[in-house]
Amino acid sequence: MTCFFLDHWMMSCQLSKICDSMSEVGLSIAMHKCEIFSNGRVTECRSHQSIRVSSSGTLILGTPIGQPRFIESSCSDIALKGQTLCDQIVALNDPQSGMLLLCLCHVPCLNYLCRTVAPSLMQSAATLHDNLSRSTFQQLIKCPELNDEQWDQATLPIRFGGFSMLSSQSISSIAFVSS
Repeated sequence: MTCFFLDHWMMSCQLSKICDSMSEVGLSIAMHKCEIFSNGRVTECRSHQSIRVSSSGTLILGTPIGQPRFIESSCSDIALKGQTLCDQIVALNDPQSGMLLLCLCHVPCLNYLCRTVAPSLMQSAATLHDNLSRSTFQQLIKCPELNDEQWDQATLPIRFGGFSMLSSQSISSIAFVSS
């Protein structure tokens, strides 16, 4: 017996034709896991009530695609998910482990989005992410307030006397153009 599992794939066709073709070879689509992103011209999906239809956007491989408002809010939602990690890092009450986790796990988490989303649409998410990084850093080093000059030094690479607290705002344009 041979089994196949497909996930995260896209198709552009009539839904009824693909369902019929797949059933001929013993395959089926889990309609409750499907989503249709459309510019408003989808009429066929009315027969499949379990399929979500979105006209504002969708996520493809973790990158929001669609209307600018959808992209901005999705990026901000992704950046907000870092709050839980940062809270857990601070709760460790171990500055050395916390700094490693912050620099290696939280700080780079928006790098992929910086490469795949236009900087103008990433601006609020990058600001949110950088503020969260700065706040967590301040809690780890037990410094209630860092001025901008001190924070700028913290964002420098270790070889230049910093803590490698990379700023998403500062890399978003470069990352997007280079990808």
